Amino acid sequence: MGRTSDGERSDGPAAKGRGNRNGAGSGPDEVVDHFTLNGEETGWLRNKTGATRLGFAVQMKFLLWCGRFPKMRLELPRDAVEYVARQVGVAAGELAAYDFASRTAQRHRTELRDLTGWHECTRTDMVKLTSCPARRAAVVKPRRRE
Repeated sequence: MGRTSDGERSDGPAAKGRGNRNGAGSGPDEVVDHFTLNGEETGWLRNKTGATRLGFAVQMKFLLWCGRFPKMRLELPRDAVEYVARQVGVAAGELAAYDFASRTAQRHRTELRDLTGWHECTRTDMVKLTSCPARRAAVVKPRRRE
């Protein structure tokens, strides 16, 4: 089963005490760990410039960090945006021109799902997710008291 891009993972940033998504509590090590672009990811930015380049990059890194896409710019840690901006050669302030609800951002999310292997949660995924614990519970034998 593939990974899903909507909903939060149980091992997401808040669950492990990594700070919240508005940047408070996220340290430099965390930013480097989760927002460093690798060579393949940098290649995905080839045909993008300016705010579009930065918007694509921060959506990608947020997806890989939190297991979902950001709904708005305010969810992104400020230090992470600045760090990604330096990597892609775009001023961090240009992200203000990137509308996360635009068709361009939606197209970017589709492209990122294709590139990363993530997909939106389907009905089949939901059935698998909800039936798995039920099957495990049915298999577990009660312990005998000694």
